[in-house]
Amino acid sequence: HAPESAEIPSVWQGALAKRNVPELHKEFANQVGWPAGIDANKAHKLLYREHLRSTMLPWFIQGMMRIGQFQYDMQMALKRWNGPFVLKEVLTGAPLQPGQVVDVRHKCGSHYAENIRSNFANNPNGQVCMFHGTTHIAIGFNDLGALLNLKVGQPCEKELQGKPMTFLGLDMNEFSVAKSLVVAELLGSDCPLKALLQVWFSSSWTRATAEHFRN
Repeated sequence: HAPESAEIPSVWQGALAKRNVPELHKEFANQVGWPAGIDANKAHKLLYREHLRSTMLPWFIQGMMRIGQFQYDMQMALKRWNGPFVLKEVLTGAPLQPGQVVDVRHKCGSHYAENIRSNFANNPNGQVCMFHGTTHIAIGFNDLGALLNLKVGQPCEKELQGKPMTFLGLDMNEFSVAKSLVVAELLGSDCPLKALLQVWFSSSWTRATAEHFRN
């Protein structure tokens, strides 16, 4: 665990390494506060670790690409190609070069991977299980899709059974946050389901849906 006051060594410095990354580990505690039931010390360390990773990872990848030594690992490949469609080609082939085109349309087809939650994708994702009386913090939650097919179970602790579950979504993408807030507002209104689904999933709306949105 690196001390938060430590300076980035000069050997690591570069245009990407010097860019400003939001200090979420500080901002969240100061502006929002930790929800009840959360281990504040552990949560702070996890957020600080992601802050360091967000600061250094792009610069590190860029440097490895420049010297021809960059190779995707499984986690990065799943994220980059939104699913397991190209794992064999990416993980067993020669290192990818900057700008190289990997055409895997014949494998991906016209659907998203069900095991990865995509931003406002109109296909079902794997079911998520959460529990009454607990707090679920979704960092980079994209949209409210996790709640669309949610399964809420009863925890083992009797004092938590039957109590409300808290879902807290954090995302740096202003579009995702704004759209999720609009969808949440419409869910509590008399907006027809057809119009709500258009707002959630469609890039074009009917005039009636646009009117519900304005209202």
